[in-house]
Order: sequence, then structure tokens, then C-alpha cells
Amino acid sequence: MPCSPYDGDNHAVTHVYIREMSKWVMFDPTFNAYFSNEQGECLGLLDLRNYLANQTPVFFNDEAKYNGDMFTAESIKGNTEYFAKNLFYFQTFEKSTFGEGNAMGEDNASENRVIVLSPRGYDPKLTRLSNIEYRIKKYGDDPRAQSWLERAKQEEYHYCSTVDFEETLNSEV
Repeated sequence: MPCSPYDGDNHAVTHVYIREMSKWVMFDPTFNAYFSNEQGECLGLLDLRNYLANQTPVFFNDEAKYNGDMFTAESIKGNTEYFAKNLFYFQTFEKSTFGEGNAMGEDNASENRVIVLSPRGYDPKLTRLSNIEYRIKKYGDDPRAQSWLERAKQEEYHYCSTVDFEETLNSEV
């Protein structure tokens, strides 16, 4: 997720534990992509965030593409910057589903916890509420948008450190 509440764009990826590597790796189905470091090691979300924050080189896999077009040097630069802006904090629903009871507010979504990993002192819930209000002002009021805002106000966020996050995830595998 981006830092600014006035950024109407974010990006969704998967974070998968690879037993053979004993680590979490980020995969992006939209771009048919993953990132690696100079040693060719695949990167997880926290790794990628740290590499980009410290301006350490990262690399897309050779098969990365968007809408069937392979990445060029220019699109690699632009897409790396796009990822960097969307790695400020992470948010997911505890249960990601499609259809009945999904995370978009239908059925049992109120029972689905929002899990957030953010920099200390940053309030992602305030940012989320401000972002929804911004979208309503920019794109117009709609009953679905109001419902989204009301659900977001009720969401309970659960915070943890990056160490707790990785230890919890690794212990559940």
C-alpha cells in the first residue's frame, strides 16, 4: 500500500512460503513477475521493501511482462518505481476468498480481520479512511462507496513488528 491517502492506486501480489528455500517469496501474477537480488535469490515483500528503500539493485525475472509485452529497460525502471511506492505498508485480510463471505464486505466479512504491517507510528486505518473519502469526493458518491466507508470504520486492525510477522508466518507453515 502507498503512504499517501490521495493515491488512488495500489497493487496486490501473493506472498508464498517456499519450503525448499525456507523463505517467503513475492510473486506478481499481474506482471508474471518476481524480484531477485544480485545473487539471483528470490525476494519476499520485506526483502524487496528493504532493498528498494536502501537503493540496492533488484531485478525482475526475464519472463516479466504486462499485457503480453515483455519488459523493456524503460518499463523495468517505471515498474520498479511503481512497486517502491506501493511497499510503504502491507495490508491483507486474514482470510482471502472470492464469492460468499469475501473480503469486499459481503456476508461474513465483518468477522475477517485486517492484518497490517506498517512503519511504527504510521496509522494505516486513518490513511484508508482518508483514501475512501478522497475517492468519494473525486469519483462521486455511490451507495457502495458509502458502504465501503462504513465497513472500513468498523475494521479492527492488528499490528505487529516485522520480527513478529515473520516468526508467526514461519511457525504456521
